Amino acid sequence: MSALHLNLNTGLLHFLELELASCKYALPMMGPAPEDDVPSDFTPQISEKLKLARPCASGSFGDVYRFTIEINKGTTEVAVKVVKIHPPKRSIEKIEKAMRRELKVWLRLSKYPTIVPLLGVAHVGSHLPGLISQWMPSGTLYMYLEQGTVTASAKAQLVTGIAEGLRHLHSENVIHGDLHPANVLIDGVGNPLLTDFGLATVVGDPDLQWGSTTAGSDFNPRWRAPEVIGIKGDPELPTFESDIYSFGGVMIFVVSGDVPWKHKGAFQIVAALAERANPVSARPHNILDNHWVLIQKCWSWDPLDRPRAVEVLGCIHQFSFIH
Repeated sequence: MSALHLNLNTGLLHFLELELASCKYALPMMGPAPEDDVPSDFTPQISEKLKLARPCASGSFGDVYRFTIEINKGTTEVAVKVVKIHPPKRSIEKIEKAMRRELKVWLRLSKYPTIVPLLGVAHVGSHLPGLISQWMPSGTLYMYLEQGTVTASAKAQLVTGIAEGLRHLHSENVIHGDLHPANVLIDGVGNPLLTDFGLATVVGDPDLQWGSTTAGSDFNPRWRAPEVIGIKGDPELPTFESDIYSFGGVMIFVVSGDVPWKHKGAFQIVAALAERANPVSARPHNILDNHWVLIQKCWSWDPLDRPRAVEVLGCIHQFSFIH
């Protein structure tokens, strides 16, 4: 197979020779999860701890707890996400279905090194089980970058890891659908891992399709593609291409420290998108030219003009992150 190339405005940035049939970035397609591939149940360990614990983080739809539990004759620090909602009875079945879908998607993906591992569930007295994942000591991408001590090499590690995670999802026919800094967690050595598959879609699997009933969905337009917000008409479902648009925003946040649409609220963002404005109008002084060209390509108005995840990753591998 010939090398992949992408024409990025000012000239050609040549990607790595990516032999998709055999290169290290291309993995075989994963089939449907086997029926016995179900999450482990840690209810006996978690239920007693929850009675005395206080959450380490809270949101409008639930709490996150940090515990140490026994797994495979050893101890492991875990995060327990407990969704607290009080839906009308007619909605409970839909929400439970959405949770089961999220569990199936996460189980399919969690053994890959750029995905936060799902370890199991715990039944905690609500309609929905608590989700137990490996604890990420450096927190979210937001928290990690707020330290203010992230080096250029660490930023390169972050951008590469996020792109690799997205490439893996897409190679497995999974659309994340909600990529933003709060859904990127950082481990103890600075590696980024993707999480929160509540909006994920498994292409071609009718049992794992995205729906509007997902509990806790945050439709913040700051990180979303115009077509998903509904700028072009009725809101569209997330796609591989809309994930790439979101990645452009995450990349500029990592490299420059600024979020897309800085100083704009949700209504102002929607109004600006209606005028086909870009999230950042001019190249920030602390972003290199080739980074800026790639980000702009990810933000292409026409989804078909956006690069694929494997192309984004190939481009990033050629970048320097030092001015």
